[in-house]
Amino acid sequence: MAKLVELPSLTVEQILSGTLARPASFEQDHDEWVLVLEGSARLLVEETEIDLQAGEWLLLPSGCAHTVLETQAGTSWLALHLD
Repeated sequence: MAKLVELPSLTVEQILSGTLARPASFEQDHDEWVLVLEGSARLLVEETEIDLQAGEWLLLPSGCAHTVLETQAGTSWLALHLD
């Protein structure tokens, strides 16, 4: 077992995404680490497009503006919110 994160305040979520009707923008007040478990997604992070496939992850620091441009129907994410 490898210890990935140890913080006093941590929220773990599973997110299930369908096909997006329109892009969804976020700017959160906490760090967020996301891992695509199944499916794929395309994001815009600080003017850079990023494609994520199953098994790929991304760290979004607090205050980092990002937009989910599209997701494959049935995309499953693991998200760690680090307060």
